[in-house]
Amino acid sequence: MVWFFTKNRERVQMDTFYDNDANEFVLRLFYPDGAQAVERFTSLEQFREGIKTAERTLTADRWAQEGRPVFIPEGFPKRRLN
Repeated sequence: MVWFFTKNRERVQMDTFYDNDANEFVLRLFYPDGAQAVERFTSLEQFREGIKTAERTLTADRWAQEGRPVFIPEGFPKRRLN
């Protein structure tokens, strides 16, 4: 999934996907100044909490979500997770 957040004509992109090679969930943030932040999670519960935390942090910094998240099918596990 890809989310976009805007503030003062700038945009932050938040990507989430499953890394099948590492067996980890990944959360990436791309900032307007070129900075990036990457977090990896081994459980779905931790991953969901990481997404909520990132959204709360962006909102607290006055970033507003722009539109709906974009679905990217390539970012899903290739095997069933327990």
